[in-house]
Amino acid sequence: MFRPLCTLPLPGLLSSKLRELGFMYCDDVCFDRNGKPKKVLRQWSDEPCTYWKELLATPATKNAFSHLQDECDLGRIETFCRSLDEYMDGGVPLQRITEFSGAPGSGKTQMCLHLCVDVQIPRAFCGLEGQAVFVDSCSAFTVSRLSGEAHCNR
Repeated sequence: MFRPLCTLPLPGLLSSKLRELGFMYCDDVCFDRNGKPKKVLRQWSDEPCTYWKELLATPATKNAFSHLQDECDLGRIETFCRSLDEYMDGGVPLQRITEFSGAPGSGKTQMCLHLCVDVQIPRAFCGLEGQAVFVDSCSAFTVSRLSGEAHCNR
């Protein structure tokens, strides 16, 4: 197989050593004419055949329905604003990028701060018990902003 070695998830040391030795493709490295692993493989792994077969294996494929099921199972961060949660099918989806846009002062930053707190609610209270990082690219974050009330009509 003429698959370039650079496409494999190899440790950096192994990858650079193989390049130094002139190996470019998987077939160059794997097996000799008798089907035995080449000497270069034996020095990197006790089970070179198994190691390389796993690396070269075709990854499992997923169909669109499987992807949809995975997405539905991810969960959501509740905003505790009924109309917004209903609009967003139960809250802000996890592991997805969600963009809030609007005029200055419309509540975008407050919503993000609110979500950072909401995601940390313990499982005992039906929360996700997760962690959050708030990245402020404007250097305008203040603790008092975090304690402010988000306004939502219930």
